[in-house]
Order: sequence, then C-alpha cells, then structure tokens
Amino acid sequence: MLNHLTDQLEEYISSNSPNENIVKVRKNALAKFLEYGFPQSSLENYRFTNLSKLNKVKFDLPKNITKKENFNNLSNEYPVLQFIDGQFSKELSSLPNFISIESVLNKEENFQPSHAVKYDSSSNPFAYLNSAFLNIGYVIKITKSSDLPIIIESKMSGKSENLMIHPKFIIKSSNNVDATIYESYVGENAFYLNNVSTEFIIGNNSHIKHYRSQLESNRAYHIANSNYNISKDASIHSTQIVLGSHLHRHDINVTLEGENANIDLNGLCLIKNTQHFDHNIIFDHAREHVTSKMLFKYILSDKSTGVFNGRALVREDSQKIDSIQTNNNLILSDSSIMNSNPQLEIYADDVKCTHGSTTGQLDEDALFYLRSRGLDSFAAKSILINGFANEIIDQMSNITFKSTFTKYLDQWLKNINDRSNS
Repeated sequence: MLNHLTDQLEEYISSNSPNENIVKVRKNALAKFLEYGFPQSSLENYRFTNLSKLNKVKFDLPKNITKKENFNNLSNEYPVLQFIDGQFSKELSSLPNFISIESVLNKEENFQPSHAVKYDSSSNPFAYLNSAFLNIGYVIKITKSSDLPIIIESKMSGKSENLMIHPKFIIKSSNNVDATIYESYVGENAFYLNNVSTEFIIGNNSHIKHYRSQLESNRAYHIANSNYNISKDASIHSTQIVLGSHLHRHDINVTLEGENANIDLNGLCLIKNTQHFDHNIIFDHAREHVTSKMLFKYILSDKSTGVFNGRALVREDSQKIDSIQTNNNLILSDSSIMNSNPQLEIYADDVKCTHGSTTGQLDEDALFYLRSRGLDSFAAKSILINGFANEIIDQMSNITFKSTFTKYLDQWLKNINDRSNS
C-alpha cells in the first residue's frame, strides 16, 4: 500500500502540480506520512481504533469526473459548493455575493499540514496525507454578515470502489462578521476513503454558526481533521451529527487565541451494526478570559463501538478560563462498547474547568411507566432516546438544519426497530 501511494503521487504530480515549490511540499508531506504510516493501536490516541485494513488496500485518486447529478439533499434555496467523487461541480454550485472563493491549489501555503500536527505529529499522519494528495478544495472568505447559510456538500456516487479523496476547506471570516456554514458528507454504497481537512480562521468579534453531518457509505472510512482558530471577542457555535461510514475518526483542534474567545461544541453520534466512531478533541486555551463548552453524546446499538478522547489544555499564562467538557453515552445493546477518556491539563491556577463522562442504558422504570400508559416498546424507547438526543439537536437555531438532523435521528431509530423485528 505505501509503495502504491508513492506511485500515485508521482502520477498525480506529473499531470497536476507544475509549481516546483508545491511539488516539494507534496513530496515532503508524503515522506512524513510514510515515516509514521497509518496510526497503530500502540499510540494512545488510537488505542481503541484499528486502521490495519487501510494498509491492505490500494486506493486510487479519482481520474474521471462523474456525470453531474443533483445530489443536494439539503435546502435548494441556500448557496452550495457541491463536490461529486472529489470533483467540484460548477454546474450544481451557487455562490452568494458576500463570500469570495479561490482554489486551495493556487498557493503553496495552503498545502502546509494543519497546525493540528503541532500537538503530536506521529498521532496525526492523516494531515500529512491530505497535504500530499490534496486534490480539491477552496479558501472561502466571508467578508460581511448574512443570514443566508453557506453549504459545502461532498457526495460519493458509489460508482467506483477503492477511491480516496483528500479535500481541504479553509474558511476565513473578516472582523465583525456573523455567518453560518454547513458541511455535509454523504455517500452511496461503496468502499472508499474520505480524508478531509477543514480549517476555520475567525476574525475579531465575528460569530460563526457551524453545522456538520456525516452520512457516508456504511462501508467507507471517513477521516477528518477540523481546526478552529478563534480570535479576540469571536465565537463559534458548532453542532455535528454522525451516522455514516464503517469507521469514522475525527480530530478536532480548537485554539482560543484571543481574549474573550468562545466555543460551544456539540456532537451526536448514532452508531449501529459494527460501525466504529472515534473523536479526539483538544481545546487549547491560549489566552486569558476565554471560554469553552463541549457536549458529545453517543447512542450505540448492535455490535458498534465508540471512542471519545477530550483534552482541555490551559497554558500557564491563561488565567480566568472557564471550560466545561461532557461526554454522555447511551448503550442500547449488551454487545456495544464505549471507551471514554475526558482529560484536563492545567498549568494556571485561576481557572474553572470541569469534565465528566457517563455511560448507561435506558431507564427501566421510565420504560415501564411509558408502557403502562399504553405505548408499545418502540414508542416508549423512542421517547427516551429522543429526549437524550434532543439536548444536542435543540442547540440548533437554523430551523431547516434542525429539521434535517431530526429526520436523520428518526430514520436511524426506525432502522434499528425494523431490524430488531425482522
């Protein structure tokens, strides 16, 4: 597999990277990735996540542009950047006048691996793999406030097996901007690798709402690196839902780099069959007077597994910090496994930091009460599961996207019930 990657890069460079400096960056990034290889379970951050299958697959970059079809499963009234099998679809995309875009392939600086690798390069080799094979993506500059959301939608058509795509999106807001971004990843039935990198660079006193949904093929591997850089008096409110892929690994790195910076990060993971979902989250409180709040919830059924690692880092000079991180998990099957590890790393003394994790099953007394009121088993369980999940979904202020997330939850519950009755 590793030799195949080298051959793939040489072939790609010969036809797509005339800039000598960019060629050098690509080759150096691949050399770094080959040095580390795919992460092993001996690494603490991958202790419960097995990626050995990736070593055995010869992934190929997309060579042909898929026939353009309208795959947009969100509201057609919103501006959208649409990608099909790793290719940008200009015909199906629309841009508002309050943003400007340019290809990430135009500038050498866009190829540099995400700053996330500064924490531990060996545990995040996918950032280097993305830089080596970066084949599509845009720098999106938001220059003024708007109530109109921007949708980034990536669709895998399922028409080819063993594809790998390495998109990168860099979202920059000017100062004093309010905006909404929705990332959507969907895929038809196929085996592929989506190794995506997203970076938010938020200007002073800007406030961004960010939504993310992942409904890849249940055979796919979804590897993501998301990085939030939040300036003075700025904030991000992010709500994410994960249902798709066979294996989902998401590294989220937050740097609160200006005073009074704030992030509110919420996630809902709905896991079934033998799916494996893994989140590794770092909050870097790099200045005084910053706040962070995180709530991630997993609901696991069948023989699924979940992994959560969360670390709040408070630097020595970062006083007056307020940080809360919570991971709550609901187990619907005796065969499901959840591994949770929230951590605090504090080098300052004037801070308020808390972390906690709970894992449990549905309350039998509550189920009995609902059944005694005439509800069948599915209806009773659905009420309790919805109550657990809606603490995340209710964080959303956009009615259209909130309705979309609710639909995903309802479909997931119906699928679980239908299989249990079959």
